[in-house]
Amino acid sequence: METLREAYKQALASAALEGIEPPNGPPELIASQEDWLSGKITGEQYFERLNEHYRAVAKSSSEK
Repeated sequence: METLREAYKQALASAALEGIEPPNGPPELIASQEDWLSGKITGEQYFERLNEHYRAVAKSSSEK
């Protein structure tokens, strides 16, 4: 059985073959991604962190 990290690397490689490069996120999202890939948090927790981050970004940009 492959690990989540191996599956993620394969998905990135497949995307690169299609010309899709994932955006680099801010440090806190990169840290959350590492927590997910290393099994420290669940996928659900990781996606909740993503949602929280982008909700805050949307809110701050709408307040300007």
